Amino acid sequence: MLKYRQMVELLEQRIHNGEYPGGRLPAVRQLAADAGVSYLTARKAIQELKDSGMIAHNESNRRIVIRKTTTRHPLVGVIAPFWHFSDWMRSIRDVTGELGGMVRFVSYSSNSDPVITEALNAEFDLLFVVLPGDQTNARLRDRLYRFGKRVVVLFQDLSGEGLRSMIGVSPDSVKILLNKLLERGCRRIDLVGTGNHNSADISGRIRVWREFLAEHKIPGSFLDPGIRPFEHPEPKVRKTLLHYLSTGVKPDAIYCLSPGGVLGIYRACYEKNLRIGKDVSVFSFGEIEHARILTPALATISANLGLDRAMRELIGQYLPGREPDEQMLFQLKEYEIFEGESLK
Repeated sequence: MLKYRQMVELLEQRIHNGEYPGGRLPAVRQLAADAGVSYLTARKAIQELKDSGMIAHNESNRRIVIRKTTTRHPLVGVIAPFWHFSDWMRSIRDVTGELGGMVRFVSYSSNSDPVITEALNAEFDLLFVVLPGDQTNARLRDRLYRFGKRVVVLFQDLSGEGLRSMIGVSPDSVKILLNKLLERGCRRIDLVGTGNHNSADISGRIRVWREFLAEHKIPGSFLDPGIRPFEHPEPKVRKTLLHYLSTGVKPDAIYCLSPGGVLGIYRACYEKNLRIGKDVSVFSFGEIEHARILTPALATISANLGLDRAMRELIGQYLPGREPDEQMLFQLKEYEIFEGESLK
């Protein structure tokens, strides 16, 4: 196949997949370098795409723009910290595909990462944003307001501040697991995780744990490893728990705020000869697929039952010809308790 035809097919696929969400192509020389062809070959490919009506020059004749009818819609963007691929990301990808649209994931590694600006300047129909878990996100949050309902913040309720938000099931659901442990004779429940009070999910989970301990008059310590944004939690969770267990305390159960730190708990218990599911119970909140494959399988609360349904309802509002409704907060209602083998 001729090189220019290969480039035509490459650009058609990228345009169809929404890989140029800004609505315009890079300069011809940049495209040529990217594809490993000569400038003349790239220019010939661009001309064929113009002749087919897929692209055109803008009014100033300086930029190559993509005709909107050639791109799949809704075109959905997801801005998230680089580590953050979860059941929610999977749901966004799958549901958008079912609706005939396309998703582009944009991973950032700091609050000032330029990829955030690039994504905000792109022409997405819908943009999901996972804000970093610290106070320095205020500048980024302020920039989102001008996008109106085109932006949906995940895992934080900022609906009262004028931003559409989507959060998980009520943290009160963890009481079911806590009560199960109490019925099985558990008399001490410690909590491990970094308290991020910007997150409605995290602060709510801490609140429910504290209220449960106070109501039933049982002890428990809050172990905060001091996990910072863009930092893997496992090593700090392991170190913190090892130090805690070295003091002679023997918890009946350990509640990990999020599944990301569970591997650190499992390792620390192994090093201290504590058998999970036998000597100590361990449980968390969310990520049921991750929980199922751990050994022993991790007890957790999953919102997967209603996640795809809720995503379909939300993303469907951004299909061509539709307008988002007035609802500002979307919260998952359905959940299931997965006991796994990590409860003794």
